[in-house]
Amino acid sequence: MVAAGFNEQGRAHVWHMDSGEVLLTLTAHNRGIKGLSMNKRHIVTAGHDMSVIVWDLKEGTKLHTFRGFGNMLLGIQLLGNNNLIAINSDGWIRTYALEEKLQIHQYKIPDNSHIQWFSALGMDVTCSTTRTIYQLRWQNKYIQTGKKTKGVDEIIIEPDLSMDPVIKRKVTSEAEIFCGTTDNTKDRIIFSTRFNSRTHNNKSIYVYSQEKGINRFGGLWENMADQMTTNNMGPLCMDVDHEKVIIGSMGGVVYVLGFVGDRE
Repeated sequence: MVAAGFNEQGRAHVWHMDSGEVLLTLTAHNRGIKGLSMNKRHIVTAGHDMSVIVWDLKEGTKLHTFRGFGNMLLGIQLLGNNNLIAINSDGWIRTYALEEKLQIHQYKIPDNSHIQWFSALGMDVTCSTTRTIYQLRWQNKYIQTGKKTKGVDEIIIEPDLSMDPVIKRKVTSEAEIFCGTTDNTKDRIIFSTRFNSRTHNNKSIYVYSQEKGINRFGGLWENMADQMTTNNMGPLCMDVDHEKVIIGSMGGVVYVLGFVGDRE
């Protein structure tokens, strides 16, 4: 299945990946949908109306609504079967338990600037202001499953969302940051400036690693930058794996950029 929310309408669709059939239509937000996350049991939507709604993925029924975010929601991410992370533009990260329908904890990023983007995976959360990227890490929580393997108790490791995360890394950029993403497998951060037609506007994508610092994405991308600005097609959102960066543009075009050797 694949799911998407509509930015100008408070509605989300879930499609069958092969047939393209619309399996679910989820309607509840008063305004458009800002973010969406899905696992095997739930789909969660974050709206411009500053609410987060938890849905049953199988039945398409609304299970619960979380409110009280204070400002525009920037993003949400499900962790495992029962945990949810939500962040607003003021830099407040809130964690929730879905089955219990309660907030677990909240943490304020130590920066008064508005947050531009955020990414969460496993133990780590990465978010960014226009000049500073914060990588946060939760402490491990060890849970006994009650099962045994070869006579040894099974233990699973989850992030302890009841505690403040620690700052794993703080990266300062001279270029103004607009959107970005993280590659946890290679410990990289990829981010973009805001493309516009202002004189001397920096139209670049950058890659950060602990080993190499911040480097500009080169190759064909540099030659396309001015054209993308003219056509209002600058980066809006990004994703990455160990081989390529996928960029969703403001013009509705998706670009796939590959890493070549040790160069970007």
